Amino acid sequence: MKLNLVALASAICLTAADPAMADTPERARAPSTVYGGSYVCNDGEHGVIIGIEISESKKGTEHQVSGMLGFFPVLAGAGGGSASAAGSFNVTGTFNDDGRLDLVFKDWMLEPQAYGAANFTGTVSQREDGLWQIRGKPLVGPAQDFCSDMVVTQFAP
Repeated sequence: MKLNLVALASAICLTAADPAMADTPERARAPSTVYGGSYVCNDGEHGVIIGIEISESKKGTEHQVSGMLGFFPVLAGAGGGSASAAGSFNVTGTFNDDGRLDLVFKDWMLEPQAYGAANFTGTVSQREDGLWQIRGKPLVGPAQDFCSDMVVTQFAP
């Protein structure tokens, strides 16, 4: 089954003006939307798209999160060993009122050869221009130190 990532990302977009989130702290208002950016691993830089949906209900200070993570080649990563890797997988996880986001691999949507999935931990914050941004680290490898930084910015409402 072929999946259209743009259609999938559009399908999981919600607006930040969700009335159910109106009474939550500012950081907890991070929108369920689509974010794009890049991450750096030992094999070079890769482009990434994250589409997440943050649950309205919460347990304590935690909201449930579901979505997808897609990765693809970028010009800056052209020399890396996995420079041509592209794929996507479903994620699940939690988003805390303090802005912490933890995503865990669920299952592959499009699995490339010789390339593994990763979990992710990071922080969601609002930029000066009002867009949301997620900064963090893909957790890859036994010591979880194969990758360093990842930054993705909201680009859909």
